Amino acid sequence: MINVDKEIKKIMSDLFEIQEDTITNDTSIHNVENWDSLNHIQLVALIEEKFKMTLTADEITKMINFAEIIKILQDKGIKE
Repeated sequence: MINVDKEIKKIMSDLFEIQEDTITNDTSIHNVENWDSLNHIQLVALIEEKFKMTLTADEITKMINFAEIIKILQDKGIKE
């Protein structure tokens, strides 16, 4: 079984060049230096690829922090 939290933290860590253990629910586009618009699109692409799913434009714009990403995935039926 896939650990969604761990997978998202790994993706974010690699993409934004931050330590996995520093990622919390409050980790957001507002406090991660490398989380710009280009990397946001890359984040979405990596999540869609990893979980074999498609996110809507509305979901993509709401994905501004770790907690919201997890919530959106859970709402789409992606669970641990």
